[in-house]
Amino acid sequence: MDALEKLAERNREHNKIKKDEKFSTYFLMLGLLPFYADLIYSKFVVGLEFPESLGYFLLSLAGNCIFAFPVLGMGSLLLFPRLLKLFTLVGIQIWFAYFWVYHELSWVGFLPLVIVYIIFQIQLPKIKQRAVEEDGI
Repeated sequence: MDALEKLAERNREHNKIKKDEKFSTYFLMLGLLPFYADLIYSKFVVGLEFPESLGYFLLSLAGNCIFAFPVLGMGSLLLFPRLLKLFTLVGIQIWFAYFWVYHELSWVGFLPLVIVYIIFQIQLPKIKQRAVEEDGI
């Protein structure tokens, strides 16, 4: 009977890990939201064709990755409920897309990175403490 309980516990842990990975994948796809908006804007509003669109595509992808990956990395470590993280990420992405794509004010678009970094630095001792508790070190 003990073996069945251990197996059930491992199944619960595995299901939790699968759920967390699925959620992380959705967060990553959501992190590329400004890139999708930029592609649609460049194709249908600006009307860029192939040679210009390739350069624009690469520039847009690079700018979005420079913005999204630090936000996603720090955001995943912050000690907030998932729903708050989700809505905050959507708000930050809308802010970035609005200024990066539509107004070409990249320095204003990147301002949320500073705010996320400050919040991350404030919560860093608690994050470290939580990591030590979870790892049992």
